Amino acid sequence: MHQVKYLGLLENVKVRRAGFAYRQYYDKFLKRFKYVCHATFPRPFPGSDKAACQAIVESIPQLQGGQYYQLGATKIFIRYPENLFLLEELREGAFGKMASTIQRAWRRYTARSTFIKMRRIVSKQFTAAGKQRRRESMFQTYEGDYIGYPGHVGIRA
Repeated sequence: MHQVKYLGLLENVKVRRAGFAYRQYYDKFLKRFKYVCHATFPRPFPGSDKAACQAIVESIPQLQGGQYYQLGATKIFIRYPENLFLLEELREGAFGKMASTIQRAWRRYTARSTFIKMRRIVSKQFTAAGKQRRRESMFQTYEGDYIGYPGHVGIRA
């Protein structure tokens, strides 16, 4: 009996009988599900882990109210497995959003760096040929009018 008490099996049985399918320490729950709530991610939650876990659970409309979860002294208890599955789905969706944000930033970076390289190459080709652009056309799109270029006819209307 001493060993059963020491291992915490009696508390485990009491929690299971009360109908809670999931129980986890606040810090582990927060590490796993912080991506679901805007209050806890991307900036850290300013309060305690218990308050952060409560903010996560209260941010989900299906879990609002005290009947679906219980906050203990050191653990959070979730009553129904469906609610845990909902949390997992929301977590996976948050990872998908983060992945698309990273992909978008990377694609923007590579496209911009490619554009800058191409612009440098074109600029070198024009200056190597002795071409100059008119002063007022420096910030306009190129239309093919160069000063001092052989065969220059001028601006046509």
